[in-house]
Amino acid sequence: MLDSYFIKHLALLLILCGYRPYISAQTCLDDYFTAEYKGSENFSLIKSISTVSNELVCTGKITYTRNGLVSSNGWIAKLNQNGIVLWSKQFQVPGFNYTVLNDIVEGADGMYYAVGEATDTVGGSNLPVVVGLFMRINKYGNAVSSATLNISGLKEESTFFKSINKASDGDLLINGYNIYPGLKNFKAIILRVKPSGLVEWITNYASSKFEFKYLFKNAVHETKDGQVLTGTVAHFYDAITGSVKETGFHLISLDKNSGEKKWDQVLEYSGLQTAPLVALSSVSYITDLPGGELSFNTSFSDSTKYNQPDYNGKSVSIIVTSAGAFKKAISYYNTQPGSHTADGLKLNNNGDQLLLLDDGKNSLLVEVGKEAGFFKQKAFLNSASNLRAMSLSQTEANTTYIFMSNKVFGNRISLYKTDTTASIACVKAEINMI
Repeated sequence: MLDSYFIKHLALLLILCGYRPYISAQTCLDDYFTAEYKGSENFSLIKSISTVSNELVCTGKITYTRNGLVSSNGWIAKLNQNGIVLWSKQFQVPGFNYTVLNDIVEGADGMYYAVGEATDTVGGSNLPVVVGLFMRINKYGNAVSSATLNISGLKEESTFFKSINKASDGDLLINGYNIYPGLKNFKAIILRVKPSGLVEWITNYASSKFEFKYLFKNAVHETKDGQVLTGTVAHFYDAITGSVKETGFHLISLDKNSGEKKWDQVLEYSGLQTAPLVALSSVSYITDLPGGELSFNTSFSDSTKYNQPDYNGKSVSIIVTSAGAFKKAISYYNTQPGSHTADGLKLNNNGDQLLLLDDGKNSLLVEVGKEAGFFKQKAFLNSASNLRAMSLSQTEANTTYIFMSNKVFGNRISLYKTDTTASIACVKAEINMI
């Protein structure tokens, strides 16, 4: 664990460019609508958030090919409640040909804080060099400061920042990975960072039995009692064949003030299928439940018949106590076989959550109670199955925004504005959660 140092700043070296997609929209019921955004280059949305002013901020990457080399720039856009793009910016770190922004939060100071990574694949080595990227962005989309970090400082190692969340005191919690050459030799990391970029602590962690699933964007969450939580998919590899024998989930809790481990839990699922059958599996949403219980939402495959590239077998809510003791795991899926948990939101203090699922055909909005029972559910057809649910945002009461990527056209993303009480009639689909 490393303490109290500043990340190297690169603010003046970032290149900012405007990028405004074309928009086509279809209004269905009342104020609910669908919209499609088309760009001149391939662009993907990874995460969306709602702001205190009830606007939407999205982040991801823009991918392009120049001189036969595939490159990307980090991308951020701001939309109003009607889905109109207010501004759109892209960012590139000099010396790196591949920049992506994986997550973003709005700080107490009105700034946006984004994390991602910058990759150099043309540096004369067969192994790419990757550094974690941390950015402060003002309300106009301009970079106020930025920083990169390699956890160990060794050129052979790579650092990835995958998710960020705001702590109760205004600090920032960052989740990611630190990897040495060879995909199995890496550790997960959590950082507590001041808005200025001062690192309060860094904690590396691993399981003695399992090796973590590589490069997934797992949520990071602070509980009411000051625990910092995350979870990841973990695989047990056969020492002789190198094949994956079992899959489970590794959940961990750190002390918010020191970064020291409070508890961890490896949950093994007998007979649970393995990569690539859980190709999209990640711990996408974590929240507190009444009575001190904690809910980790993810997805998994328990049968080879779900071996599809776009969804897993079932979604699952893993419930543990505040001390990490396992209580239960409840899985669910639509009548369309398969279910991938893409995102989630806390609805109230009663333990109710709104989950965004994808069954390979539809986007599903499901309200789940403390006992993981369904009491509201809606499904929205994903344009001949071309769309994949990516991110969920909510502004004013009962107004929900679903962002989706396009699996066929890389230069398009879609937005549905709706809620779970009034469906968009023109894209309504059947749902029957099991």
